[in-house]
Amino acid sequence: MRGLAPCNLGRFCPVQESCHQRIPLDSDHWMTFTNFDDLRNSPLTEGRGRIHFISMKLEIAAHQLEALGNATRLDLYRHLVRAGHAGLPVGSVQERMGIPASTLSHHLKRLVATGLVTQERQSTVLICRAHYPAMRTLVGFLVDECCADEGCAGKPGNSAA
Repeated sequence: MRGLAPCNLGRFCPVQESCHQRIPLDSDHWMTFTNFDDLRNSPLTEGRGRIHFISMKLEIAAHQLEALGNATRLDLYRHLVRAGHAGLPVGSVQERMGIPASTLSHHLKRLVATGLVTQERQSTVLICRAHYPAMRTLVGFLVDECCADEGCAGKPGNSAA
């Protein structure tokens, strides 16, 4: 049976493959869930009281924006977004950006930890991809309530007179 989970727009929807949330448990640990039973039955959430999805969404967005607040990580992320769903091998990213492997590894680790980037090992090659559902969720979070307090007078096509 499919459960309900917060969807990419912060509303509740039937669980889909690309629809999941990551909850920060502390500064180094996250839990991914796709339905409330995963969340409710997890020993990791015991003693945390009722989890408020809006504030957790705010925390997730804050962590992701903090990660993108570094110029090198933002440039790295833009390279991966431009690469599309196929992603890029780490070696190609390093060549394109012209940074040392250890620096690239550090920045990739941070983007992976926030859920903005995924990595897949294909034989001896590590492929990095932008995680588009996470990107859409973050952008949606930023624009979801754009101009919500303006009321009807602020909408295009309506005059205040």
